[in-house]
Amino acid sequence: MKPGVLIITGETAKYGSGHDVRMRAVALELKKRKIDVQKVTLAPDEPLIVPLSCAVALLDRRDTAFNPPLTELRVKKIAVDNRGAGRAEADLIADLLPHPEMNKNEYSAALGSIILSREISSLPSRASASLITLHNSAEEAFAAADFVPGKERLAPREFRQRLAAASRPALYFGQSLFEALYLGLHVQLYPVSDYHKKLAVDLFSRQLIEPDLLSALDGKGLECFTDLIQKTWKEATQHA
Repeated sequence: MKPGVLIITGETAKYGSGHDVRMRAVALELKKRKIDVQKVTLAPDEPLIVPLSCAVALLDRRDTAFNPPLTELRVKKIAVDNRGAGRAEADLIADLLPHPEMNKNEYSAALGSIILSREISSLPSRASASLITLHNSAEEAFAAADFVPGKERLAPREFRQRLAAASRPALYFGQSLFEALYLGLHVQLYPVSDYHKKLAVDLFSRQLIEPDLLSALDGKGLECFTDLIQKTWKEATQHA
């Protein structure tokens, strides 16, 4: 059996659920392609103990380093949306969300790389018709919204159904924001931290300057990213 792909995420309580949700989608796509996948949740300083060998290690845990001893092993390392130590340690870098440090072309490419759920991306993109209203607080956004995901604990399928049926969801910068924009909704965007506010203001400002910015959000991110992982995996295991 060939070595597989290892996916590392962090605790959702600290890093949010978006990283975990999109990596579960990636794992499922890889399994459909007959590639063995191990997904683990680790703190940045927690040593890695992997029961099966891996040829590719994928890190989706913000700006943290790869867990030891990965940097000493002959493993292809892919860092996802990482602006910290992991970016320097990686063999490949995947920017799957836009970031203020990106130039215009990089930002557009990141929008096209965003991983959306299959339930959302199977629908036609209406991203060019979407709107964003930027709010200073969650309370302000909630008052203007017809769907507030944070007020209820919803299963993923129910959440997406409720989102698709909404017109003005209240969301912060993350995976769900871009699912709503793909659906052409009028997002009530609010901050949950200073960092999220920076991301939100940057997106809002860029769209004011470039009204067709979100047309790059085409829903093909999952397929393209899985293609990249599969190609890297094949190169790493061709002599295995």
